[in-house]
Amino acid sequence: MKRVAVRCVLPLALALAGCASVPASSLAAYENLAERAAEGEMIDPAQLRQAFIAAPDFDHRLRQLTLLERQALGGMQDEPLRLGAVGSAILDQYYASLAGHQALAKFYGHLEATEQSALHESWVAAIRAAIEASAEAPDAIYRVLSSNEARAFLASRGQQGIGTRYDVSQDERLQLLVATPRPGEPVENVRFDLHDQYLGLAAAIRRDQETVFPIDRQETCETMRACEAFDVWTLVRILAYGDDSAAQVRAGLEMLGAGRLDDALRWLHQAAQADNAVAQLALAEALVLKAGQSSSNARTWWDRAERRFQLAINAGLDAAMTRLGAYYQFGLYGQSKIADGEALLVRAAELNNVDALLRLAWMYALGERVDEDKERSERYFRRAAQRDEDAKVQYAQFLTLPDFGLELNEQALGWLREVAKNDNPQAMLLLGNLYARGTHVDKRVRRARGWLKRAAKAAPDNANLVNEVAWTLTVSHVRRLRDERYALKIMDRVMADENNAARLNPAYLDTWAAAYAANGDFERAIAVQQMAIEQARSNDDPNGDLPILREHLDAFRAGQSISENVP
Repeated sequence: MKRVAVRCVLPLALALAGCASVPASSLAAYENLAERAAEGEMIDPAQLRQAFIAAPDFDHRLRQLTLLERQALGGMQDEPLRLGAVGSAILDQYYASLAGHQALAKFYGHLEATEQSALHESWVAAIRAAIEASAEAPDAIYRVLSSNEARAFLASRGQQGIGTRYDVSQDERLQLLVATPRPGEPVENVRFDLHDQYLGLAAAIRRDQETVFPIDRQETCETMRACEAFDVWTLVRILAYGDDSAAQVRAGLEMLGAGRLDDALRWLHQAAQADNAVAQLALAEALVLKAGQSSSNARTWWDRAERRFQLAINAGLDAAMTRLGAYYQFGLYGQSKIADGEALLVRAAELNNVDALLRLAWMYALGERVDEDKERSERYFRRAAQRDEDAKVQYAQFLTLPDFGLELNEQALGWLREVAKNDNPQAMLLLGNLYARGTHVDKRVRRARGWLKRAAKAAPDNANLVNEVAWTLTVSHVRRLRDERYALKIMDRVMADENNAARLNPAYLDTWAAAYAANGDFERAIAVQQMAIEQARSNDDPNGDLPILREHLDAFRAGQSISENVP
């Protein structure tokens, strides 16, 4: 590659702001921009990328770039002398390649060629700055050209991914999630937007249906049967068939969501062949589902799942520690591993994994296979609450449960109010019940009713929450707290579909019937209550609900509504 003196005396990362650059409105052809950059002119990396994507041979360049960058990133630590040739070849394909400049900076640094190394380090800094500038807070989704650029970007910040998967956003943009460890913290999912790659390939297909995709096999959209309906999901499928582990994880998760467990296992097994902890964890969870469906050889599937969990744990994935720790602690791997389960949960909690903190908190609160320890439980709850909104609600629930005899402290109450104002329905429900009872806070009936209604409005499809709100507003002995018409309205909505799973719950049917009775429609109340009794019988009445259901039915037949000391 030709080298000439740099025309601007500032390092490239600073020169982008201080030297003349080509305006975006007069975007030059890629070859022109790349030649000027190679000769020392300061070109904005984002401008180079857009020109590269618009180049008529983008698909061919991207394929070569993908293979070359993979070589460079794989040999960055162990083969510095081989980086010179591969780095130059990368920049011949795409001059704004982060991996290419990293390779050449490493190569020239190894040769102690200070000037050349500094030049490429400046490009590394500039490209990294452009990627960082592309992230829109608070989403922090970094815009990159490829998964290789995402990997190179993390390396430039001293980070390393341990697993990947693709996602497609609600607005149909291709995204890559990279699981990245952090000292003393949970693994972070760093998110990248790869939509530019999709747009470039889609444009290439429109120009030429013999476009070759950036995968290991020599495939075109014709051989992949993807020319006519090329969308983001099609690209993910193509990448999956091209042995892209992140795409295979996505394909496996899609199969799981569709109930195709065996297909999911095949995709996730392929994904797990790569060094991908996210794939190992997804495969482990799929194997757990397989164990649950197997009557004769369930233990074999549980053992296979355990091995995959361990591989993900060895990579540092705290979510895997939490999942396997919970399975151990539940006794699903035998009594001998219960202590191992607690140890894994503690290990994940040391990384501030919220699920592990909450699991330990409830374990010690309830004395589940450990000695009951309310103080230790409270410490775990507090640590989780400092990091997570839902954990704040669970902390408040723990402190207000009457069996524990604890008090809701000012910090927990402040957190609960803060979360409720953020439209968290569980926080609203808890606040409503506290104000209705006058426990831990002053009794405020009007405020209680307001919070209960807001909770139902925030989660109208949450049958359990709606049922609790409706029951309180229907049967409370505090007349000012009741709102029978509203209670019937929200129960009608959640129970409207005859195929709704809520209709299989005798308690929900009981509430629905009580709401009809409270509104004077005893004929409908009797009919619904009979449905509740029949459902309880078909469920073998596991909670012993039949006597109270029959008692309510007798009241409705007598033209009486229900009144109880609730909440």
